[in-house]
Amino acid sequence: MTPPYSLEQAKYLSSIYRGLVGTRFDADKSVVEDVLIIPFDQASKQRFILYYMVMSQDAQDVVLEEYKGFLFDILVISRNTSGDITYKELSAYLEANSSSEDTLNEFSSTSSSNSHLFFTDSLS
Repeated sequence: MTPPYSLEQAKYLSSIYRGLVGTRFDADKSVVEDVLIIPFDQASKQRFILYYMVMSQDAQDVVLEEYKGFLFDILVISRNTSGDITYKELSAYLEANSSSEDTLNEFSSTSSSNSHLFFTDSLS
């Protein structure tokens, strides 16, 4: 599945790939800090990154509350040892690190028991 996603698709995928948190992000030895739903358009993505630098995980709630669109993406976010934020769209992260099929199978098996709870949560 490639972006853009509906909100329900983004909720589902982010719940599956939440298992990436704590794993290696890239060669600079940074670790995945979070997997978050963001608006699909570029301006909203940039606003999210600015908010994330200040508010961390609360940025998702703020940006999604402001967003009036219907298309979403998912960011995989890390911080390097000097505290700089690094991020990739989930689709680019999966392409760079492994096949989507293998990674999806790995993380869906660990999170499938909790996925029914995710859909009852509200982002607003």
